[in-house]
Amino acid sequence: MSQNIIYKYTFVSKKPYFEMFKYKNVFQIIPHLLTLKSENTLIEYHYLNILEINLNEFYKLVNTEVNINKIFSDYETLEAQTEKAITLSQAEPLIKMDHFIAYPKWIILNVLTVLTNYKHFDYSEEISDGWFKKLPPKGKKIEWGKKLLPDDGIRIQSYSSSKNSTVEMIESSEYLKTVSESGEKIKYPSDIYVKLDYFFYLDENDRECYISSIALFNQAINSHSIFGSQSIVSFVSSIENLVHFTHRNTKVEKCNCCNQDKYRVTKKFNDFVDLYSEGFYTRNELKKMIGDVYAKRSSIVHKGNLFPHELALPLWSENYFDSSLLKVGFESLTRYVLNQWLRKYCT
Repeated sequence: MSQNIIYKYTFVSKKPYFEMFKYKNVFQIIPHLLTLKSENTLIEYHYLNILEINLNEFYKLVNTEVNINKIFSDYETLEAQTEKAITLSQAEPLIKMDHFIAYPKWIILNVLTVLTNYKHFDYSEEISDGWFKKLPPKGKKIEWGKKLLPDDGIRIQSYSSSKNSTVEMIESSEYLKTVSESGEKIKYPSDIYVKLDYFFYLDENDRECYISSIALFNQAINSHSIFGSQSIVSFVSSIENLVHFTHRNTKVEKCNCCNQDKYRVTKKFNDFVDLYSEGFYTRNELKKMIGDVYAKRSSIVHKGNLFPHELALPLWSENYFDSSLLKVGFESLTRYVLNQWLRKYCT
């Protein structure tokens, strides 16, 4: 009989988890003690949280070809060897184990960043020098430390018990319309369980496509404040990936007069966003935003026209604040579209 392999990870968020969340027997999130003890918050504006994943249950849903117990058995065999040095080919069990331990955390954090309004991340994905300012207890001096998450990637015998209540749920149709990272704590949409079901039970090829969109969305989030132009391109690409997937079997028809494609790329994009953003903005607001974003994306990709702050231009530069509002608005719209696609495609 195979033994459950459960791993404990730590991750950070810009709003705290004060309650727990568990998805079936696959994973659970519980608040870290440093978050619950406000005087010992890990760093300013970032909160430490605990993610625990049952690797057996995860790979049953994501990739049934992965025999996680055999991977660990092969590693234990390698570890038992007495050789002081091994070749790269001999190290294969170690490399595989490291990957199959890290991958579930990456998937779950990236998925939750799309399905909720809150960024879930590691410091390894942060664009920074990796240093932070500790918030000390009263009367102590401020100290500087390195952004290394404590107790990350540790095997545990079973899920940790938690007396915390379940994360507060908000009615789904209104949840994704709110500004991301809002409120005093992390809250979830009321259909979070359903959408996680959809994600994990997608056909393997369909899920690979959706994961690409999720990865592009998270890249856009990570580069949002520093590389705004890259952020816009990544947001658009996360949607375009699903547009291409939707039309993967569509025969391209040419105009008899000009020999141009009858259904152009921009039209496909507009129609797709229109379909999967119903109820988010009014049609006129949506049309203007899509037009502005796609024009900006083309200007960035084809002309190299970056946002003012990327060129070290002053705050009073033309369109400086309009550009910031465009990014914030399109982040919410992109998240909404990715959520609606998952729901409609799976039903």
